[in-house]
Amino acid sequence: MKTRKLLVIFISLIMTVGVFTACGGDGSTRISAISGGGSFTLALDEGGGLWAWDNNDSGQLGNGSEPESEIPGRVHSYAPIQIKKDTEFKAVSAGGCHSLAIDKDGSLWAWGGGGMGQLGNGKTKNTDISLRIKV
Repeated sequence: MKTRKLLVIFISLIMTVGVFTACGGDGSTRISAISGGGSFTLALDEGGGLWAWDNNDSGQLGNGSEPESEIPGRVHSYAPIQIKKDTEFKAVSAGGCHSLAIDKDGSLWAWGGGGMGQLGNGKTKNTDISLRIKV
């Protein structure tokens, strides 16, 4: 199982470079960290930009849309989308269907599936936007 998970992460990392280039970028975006969730990926670039792509059934991409969204193409994103463009992040982690990140000031952010309380906001509800978690 560990070998399979490492292979998926490695393939995701290889695909990241291709996806960033294919989306009109010049390939100069350098990735410093990557985390693979249940069926989505988060990546942190060297400048602190946070990127997400693939499945968004629980709002784990943090782009403000869940499956019920009537906006075509916003439920899943097969190309990287930047999350909280005005925030510089230093760490990222993808769970089964939720996302966690730490910004440069040390604040914790969470979004996505929260049905079991995994977001840390005291609720058992999904959210499709990033929430600052008080610790």
